[in-house]
Amino acid sequence: MTAKLSNKKSTTKDSNTPKRITLSKMRFTQSKMTLFALVSFFTLSLIHATVGIVLAVQTSNNHKENTSAPSSSTTVEKTQRSVTGKTADEDRKDALAAAQEVLNLAAQSPTNATPTERVNALGNGDESVINPELKNHMRFVDTFAENKNLQINSYQALITLTTYLSKDGQSIQPVSENSWKRVYVDSEAGSAYVPMGAFYDKGMVFSVEMVYTDGQWKLSPYSLLDIVRLSALLQSGKSN
Repeated sequence: MTAKLSNKKSTTKDSNTPKRITLSKMRFTQSKMTLFALVSFFTLSLIHATVGIVLAVQTSNNHKENTSAPSSSTTVEKTQRSVTGKTADEDRKDALAAAQEVLNLAAQSPTNATPTERVNALGNGDESVINPELKNHMRFVDTFAENKNLQINSYQALITLTTYLSKDGQSIQPVSENSWKRVYVDSEAGSAYVPMGAFYDKGMVFSVEMVYTDGQWKLSPYSLLDIVRLSALLQSGKSN
């Protein structure tokens, strides 16, 4: 299914401030996303993040139960397989840094076009409005590898997302030096979920998936587009 993003510009007091565009219907018509759709979007994402936290706590508890206390003459060796060869904390930091790079690449406009103009251009098949390096940081597999429209939708969603995360067009940065601690990582599987609240201090509660492949962390857009689709469906039901 082909998705288009809204091309309606939001108004700001300063003409030099980048205009934000909102996620709207799955076909991304001219209407602006309502508060209901945004709340639904964030609520569903919060549930997703909460499940990850519950799983992490459960895993930690199981580990404690299954670990016997070492005797004075015995050394307990903690082993953990990791596709990166690094510790879980190192993977969290690397995944956060990789997500930050993806977002900043998505925010860059080689043609100096506005976010709305870039979204529209992509909808017309013009990929000159995205940084070519961004493609090297995306993980398109299965149907995404075969469907150009899904790839375009992924770039459009990222551009839209950056309008919320970038302050006055500046580089997107973590909100604190401890933002990496909020990343949920499965080092053995080589996957991580980076909460956008790590870059947004107003409580954005959804995550993007990063996967470790080809020696680097890349963004897998499937979950991001799924949340956009569901949000659009909820808004569609509200408006009907």
